[in-house]
Amino acid sequence: LNPTQGVSSQPGAPRVHKPQENMYWGENLMGHAVSPVMLSKPNRLVYSPHAYGPSVAAQPYHNYKMGFPENIGPIWERHFGFVMDSGIPIAIGELGGHYASKEKVFQDWAVPYADSRGFGLFYFALNPDSEDTGGVLELDWTTPVADKLKLLARFRGTPVHSLLHSPPPSPPPPPPEPRAP
Repeated sequence: LNPTQGVSSQPGAPRVHKPQENMYWGENLMGHAVSPVMLSKPNRLVYSPHAYGPSVAAQPYHNYKMGFPENIGPIWERHFGFVMDSGIPIAIGELGGHYASKEKVFQDWAVPYADSRGFGLFYFALNPDSEDTGGVLELDWTTPVADKLKLLARFRGTPVHSLLHSPPPSPPPPPPEPRAP
């Protein structure tokens, strides 16, 4: 697989992106509409945008008066979700943060939304010493952050066969019936 990130707001994607539109680094896949990535083995392309919440880098749309967090769905669709309509899978390369306050509201919305859209995701980060996100582990590097694991347990996961544009493997045949002696 070839995971490929997008770009940020600057310089953005010519002809389709307004420079004043706020985007995270790696989130902007609008260029796909005018100049898609072309690989010799196209079924190996997976776009992997970053999608952060307000504790990592607040955006103007992280505002309850603007309908936060439900307003994020149309924003994600404009920034990167539309790519799936062309048959290229999305696996969010970074999603995570301290699981409290407005960030918790965002993640409680984002994980089920990603799941419902068929986006894969990589939760950031495992290590607890990332200042802006914390980790899935507590500062002792041993104890899991239980609330984050409960959140992630709601995500069905990403079937790799879907990223390879291939059907799921067939289940093995049932074992033969035992013969009577």
